Amino acid sequence: NQSAFKKHLDEANRLFKKGNTLETLAELAKAEAIFKDSPALHNLRGSCYVEKGAYTKALESFQAAAALWKDNPSIEFNIGEVYFVTQHWQESLEHFEKCVAHLPLTNLDISRLAEFKMLLCMSKLGRDAEVTKLSAKYDINDPSPFFFYAKASLAFAAGDQAAANDWLAKAAAKFPEARKLAPWQDTLFEYGTLKR
Repeated sequence: NQSAFKKHLDEANRLFKKGNTLETLAELAKAEAIFKDSPALHNLRGSCYVEKGAYTKALESFQAAAALWKDNPSIEFNIGEVYFVTQHWQESLEHFEKCVAHLPLTNLDISRLAEFKMLLCMSKLGRDAEVTKLSAKYDINDPSPFFFYAKASLAFAAGDQAAANDWLAKAAAKFPEARKLAPWQDTLFEYGTLKR
């Protein structure tokens, strides 16, 4: 029955990539009827709930996945993200720290983004010395947008809109591929710095 389970899970992944969350959830239910202790299944279900804005259900699904797969950086990131969008800064920070601690060094995109979210959580928690230290961790030659977004966030926090926008423009010039900057932009929307 493993092949039937895999077939439903693969189909669920395919549907999710196409943005069909309801069909994805239906496929996941079929997969779960065969085998319920799959972290991938719970993780994907959590992602569906995030898309629908059902954060309590998303968190339950991600936590079920985390219980089945300890210290998985992708699951830790997802839990951190739910706490981030629901403004639970301390919990969010803890899960992003776990994510970064367990990520392979090769996974630079996710680790830098998680560190940027950590910086924003620290800022909300009033941990200014840590914010300053983390914001200076990478320089302009870093292959991620971290440097620019950290500078922009410090400027936003100081109330200097012009400088902040200038840093964001520099990031866009250095990383012209919209896909590269999308998660960073989304983070600032979620945080409330930028308005949609």
